[in-house]
Amino acid sequence: MNSNIQFYVERNFKEAKRLKEEGDLLIAEGVANQKKLENLKQQLIQESSNLEEAQSENTKLGEVLREKECQAGLTRLCNYKKYGCLRNRDSSDR
Repeated sequence: MNSNIQFYVERNFKEAKRLKEEGDLLIAEGVANQKKLENLKQQLIQESSNLEEAQSENTKLGEVLREKECQAGLTRLCNYKKYGCLRNRDSSDR
């Protein structure tokens, strides 16, 4: 009977040791995964910042482009009036 108890004690001790090692491995994996998540979070924050900067620059460039298109349109209109292109075009359409 005493050997039976000793067998169960040893078996339980081995199982407890195995479970502790398994738990330690899971904790180590959890720590490593947490670090990966934190790195990914920082990358996302940086990429979001870069995206906001790019969107802002895009908006500014769009405004500049619209302004230049308006200036070019006015220049064409002035040139048409100056050289009589509008009168010639209008009279040929009639």
